[in-house]
Formats: sequence, C-alpha cells, structure tokens
Amino acid sequence: MEYIDHIKNQLVSISVPCVPQYFPKSGIGLFAQENIREGSKVITEKPIIAGQYSWGIVYGYLACHHCLRSLEPPLEMARRLTGDKSINLPIPDANPTVKVPEFRFCSSCHIAFCSEDCLQTATKNYHSVVCTKG
Repeated sequence: MEYIDHIKNQLVSISVPCVPQYFPKSGIGLFAQENIREGSKVITEKPIIAGQYSWGIVYGYLACHHCLRSLEPPLEMARRLTGDKSINLPIPDANPTVKVPEFRFCSSCHIAFCSEDCLQTATKNYHSVVCTKG
C-alpha cells in the first residue's frame, strides 16, 4: 500500500471514488466504485518529467516544457501550419481573442513555460539537470 500512497500523492485529482487492486500478473490498477459518464475526466496527474516529440520542434509547436500546454491559440496554429490565413476552425476555443498566458522562460536555455509555477516546478524537480545551458 505504500506504493498506492505514493501514486495518490502524485495525483492532482481523482473525480470518482476509486480503490486500488493488485493483480500478480499485471500489477496495480485503480478501479472506479461507481459508473463514469462517457467523456468524463477521471484522473489528472502532475508530470514527473515532460518533453516534446522531435516533430513538435520541427513544426514549431509551442508548448510549455513542463505541462505541455499549448502556448499558441488553435486558430493561429492552424493558420501557421496550413499557410492559409483565411482558415477558420469550428471549435469554441479557436476564438482569436483567447489570451495566451504570459510565458516564463528559463534564464539559461530560454525554453518556454506557461506559468511561473511550471517554471519553478520543472526547475526544482528536473530542469536544472537537463537544461542545455545550465
């Protein structure tokens, strides 16, 4: 159960009552104690370490280097990737007036984070070790 407590401490939130179960062949799992509606967010976890795929860098995907939150509104991204400035997206969060958070940057390697919290968490937990300029 010590391992389960460790997992629970890593979780930001669990939206339904769950119980851990151990299976000798497959390991530990969390099982809901009630029905879950389709599309529901069940567990939100903090990353231990995060990094983009190399194609994200090739295509200029702007993301927080800790939580991987996009740092570019969907409409801007679609227009940049397609090269079509007249394109519109049929999704609510594509509104061009959506404000992107003020980025924070590592003072050494200058990679972007979406917030001061992500910058500080990454620096404390792993970024100071993997920073290319630090």
